[in-house]
Amino acid sequence: MKKAKFGSVPPKTQKLPDGRFRVYLNVEKDTERNVIHRDDSDVEDVEEYDVYLCDEFDMDKEPSYETLIEALIRQKYSVSDELAIMRQRDEKPEEFSVYNAFAEECKALAKTIFND
Repeated sequence: MKKAKFGSVPPKTQKLPDGRFRVYLNVEKDTERNVIHRDDSDVEDVEEYDVYLCDEFDMDKEPSYETLIEALIRQKYSVSDELAIMRQRDEKPEEFSVYNAFAEECKALAKTIFND
């Protein structure tokens, strides 16, 4: 995921010119300051304005609750990795626990986008 900054609230999803889709996650409002120094004066003007910081995530499939969860999980785990973890969940409970916590985080992120 890459970081992005907007001057207004970003859309939740956006179709890109190449046919892929971009999803904006973890949107946070912040304030930035711009200090203006004037050559003819010792006075500084300060401008404050709102910005929105977020993570941007590109997908090949059209975003839905399910496809976003899958794409987020695929960043860390392949299908083969998932199958191995599921097959060995009793023998390697710590590994399964880490995987399961990550999958739940992905579901929570998708829920913030699709409000399911």
